[in-house]
Amino acid sequence: MIAGPNENRWRRMLVHLGLGLLAGTAFLWFSLRHADPRAVLAVMRGINDGWAAIAVLFYAGTLALRLARWRLLLYQGVALPVRRVGTALTVGYGANFLLPARLGELVRLELIHRLAGVARVSALASIGVERLLDGIMVVAALILGLWGANALDGRGGSLLLVAYSGAAIFGTGIFVWIVLRGRFGVHLLRRWPSVGAKFDLLRRALQVISGWRLGAAVLLTVVIYVAEASALWTIARAVGPVLQVDELLVVMGAAALSTLLPSAPGFVGSFQLAFVVSFALFDRSGTEAVATASLMQLFFFAPVAAWAIAWFGSQSVGRLRRRAVAARVESESSSP
Repeated sequence: MIAGPNENRWRRMLVHLGLGLLAGTAFLWFSLRHADPRAVLAVMRGINDGWAAIAVLFYAGTLALRLARWRLLLYQGVALPVRRVGTALTVGYGANFLLPARLGELVRLELIHRLAGVARVSALASIGVERLLDGIMVVAALILGLWGANALDGRGGSLLLVAYSGAAIFGTGIFVWIVLRGRFGVHLLRRWPSVGAKFDLLRRALQVISGWRLGAAVLLTVVIYVAEASALWTIARAVGPVLQVDELLVVMGAAALSTLLPSAPGFVGSFQLAFVVSFALFDRSGTEAVATASLMQLFFFAPVAAWAIAWFGSQSVGRLRRRAVAARVESESSSP
């Protein structure tokens, strides 16, 4: 019996989820080797509520800034409704926290197409540029932090490998972006007209994102990561540590890049490991590292994921109600 496309899709998702759970469990086990779980819980219970509340406000600010940036990248002569773009953005981010392999980006792409009528290729181009700008920022933050800590040598250890790997990945991304914006790819794909046509559509969508719009997106990206750093600094302060600038840059860069690794939902495991390794570079407590990472997941990621689940749930209920109403109308119209 041949499996259908939907069955294959679910099978692949389950495989990704299983691998993520295994990897996340391994990362979490390694992280907890450097921290006592009971001590971690005690630290989390004893946080400073005021600093935690400020951290949540900073994180909410980053979401608002990301909404403004994506709306700018999607602009094509007509400004899209804030509510629809915000729904697609936050639901997509929530799905990213829940689904493996960054599948939330595909959710975001499809939602902005359905909610605002944006062409999928334009949405894909905007998300690609957005991810590239984010990647450049976090790699730069990590390298600057390691430089400030005089750790651009053997002392940087695994963080150096992360920095170089990130630089290679996003450096390749810049090269691909340059190729996609030119006509080289179109000429290369002349033998495959259907593929070449899709490639040309993507090229045109990327060319729209240029000039003042790209400059404004770069500026917004810088502001976003100032807000991200502020959210990180304040949530760490709620736990206890006062992070210096080089520490803040290293932790922010390593934590952001850790989300690219296979992991359990909510980046459980990989996120804790990034904090443990980063804190260890500055001789800080593994207990505080795990507590800070876990509080970010609890206060920042979990509400967005819960919103995504609630939104999908409301959409499912709405569809069921419409089907019930349609069935009742059909039944009444067919009755004598």
